[in-house]
Amino acid sequence: DKLLELYENSHISEELFLNLIPTRAKLGTFKILPKLHKKTFTCRPIINYKNHPTTFLCILVDLILRPFVKEYKSFLATGDFDSLYSNIDHSDCINVIGDFLRDKLISSHISLVGFIAILNLILENNYFSFKEFCFFVQKLGIAMGSKCGPSIANIYVYCYEKKWLYIYRPFFYVRYIDDIFVVFDNLDILETLRRAFGSLKLNIEHKETVNFLDLNITLDKFSNNLVFDLYSKPTNTFCYLSTFSNHPDFIFENLPKFLFIKIRRICSNLTDFTKNSLRLTKQLIERGYIRSKIDKVFNMVFKLDRNDLLDYKIKPFREKDVIDFKINFDINSKDFKGVFKKAFVKYFGNIEETKKLRFRLINKMQNNLSSILVHDFKFPVSKSFCYQKCSNVDCSICRFADISYSIKLKDNFFLPIWDISSCNSLNCVYVIYCKLCNEYYIGRTNSIKKRIYKHIYDIKNFKPFKLNSTSISIHFNLKFHIFQEHFKFYIYRNNLSEKTRLNLECFLINLFLKYDLKLINDFILNI
Repeated sequence: DKLLELYENSHISEELFLNLIPTRAKLGTFKILPKLHKKTFTCRPIINYKNHPTTFLCILVDLILRPFVKEYKSFLATGDFDSLYSNIDHSDCINVIGDFLRDKLISSHISLVGFIAILNLILENNYFSFKEFCFFVQKLGIAMGSKCGPSIANIYVYCYEKKWLYIYRPFFYVRYIDDIFVVFDNLDILETLRRAFGSLKLNIEHKETVNFLDLNITLDKFSNNLVFDLYSKPTNTFCYLSTFSNHPDFIFENLPKFLFIKIRRICSNLTDFTKNSLRLTKQLIERGYIRSKIDKVFNMVFKLDRNDLLDYKIKPFREKDVIDFKINFDINSKDFKGVFKKAFVKYFGNIEETKKLRFRLINKMQNNLSSILVHDFKFPVSKSFCYQKCSNVDCSICRFADISYSIKLKDNFFLPIWDISSCNSLNCVYVIYCKLCNEYYIGRTNSIKKRIYKHIYDIKNFKPFKLNSTSISIHFNLKFHIFQEHFKFYIYRNNLSEKTRLNLECFLINLFLKYDLKLINDFILNI
């Protein structure tokens, strides 16, 4: 409604209005990223903004602000903001950035009023979820994870630091997002710098040698020059990519070169470069790299002129007439590029439109433990295997069957079904699920139809204190249980030998217990 109002009042163009309307939107999800390099344990609050209702708005704000972030560069103490992103006041941010853009925003698609309204929509509507049914809205700060977050934070801080720099004019001042390095001649200005950023809290450290990003910086008292050395955080474990990892060969060839050039670029003195290079050599050897190749790279980098390395190199634009193909890299198929090239030439080489085209193979890395355990990766679920109900609409077995492709054990863990099954399946391992209290029963049978009939019969004919009562009949006759509504079953696998069924049943029981799931089975005491 707000976008429609902006369009009707001519604050945004029709083309922009149509492109800002969200499609397939969903709430962001919340997670934390520990700051392991800090002395005191703290976390970064991250919100996954992919397909968020304000994603397109964030992209628009970032496109408008990003050119100014590049244009306005900030000019021995170091400082860093205490949780910069999550402590920016919304109303102050809107006022500051609005004043900044007052004479700079010139566009036929959006006015300053329209931009401020969209910025307000982003800041005030950061809704996200945590776990499954917990929903929140961020009242202070901007979302770490939104496309426009860095641009907003940069411009916001720049507007404050510009005023301070105009008044106090230190010898040297530079900032990278929320980290500041400054050279000055009067200790009194430190307190003014600390108070220069409104409600933001700036932590300042003043010593003879200070750390800024990955730099150790010292002021030489004789030459009055800044001397740079490599700084490594105390928590750095130097676990460089192992040579046994599933990566292309060129990665292992380029990694030592990149690391040595980085040290050469940072270190002002050759002695510091040599010292850090010896330590790096030892670390790389421990990760499986060959000593002779490391020494060759070191000798090559040692001869390079540091001044040449300091110049920023502009990356070339993307080549035209090139088609990119992405594949999951596998170390066992190293010659895939040659095979693909032959196939490309064979099938497209004689077509006039494709004769001038070249292809480029881009390797994608397969999912590893980091993507699974840290980045909330979900195992792909094959949508080929599930329970298929029979044509009899009155089938007393199929009415209790769950036709999902997987069994949901936890919020982010799904156990995929392995076989196509039906009410006539034989030699099965099956799982019964109580929808009311989230408890499971794991069993095996020669005939699923006979076994489910037996379970239903036992539930219907249950008599308290009867010696041969089963755990299923007892459970589904507990208070508030209605088996017609709460009884569901899955067929996990079928057509298995007796030994395989027994092994699989034991495996599933142990798996469910490992995840602290309650079982209804006779030998499990949940009462």
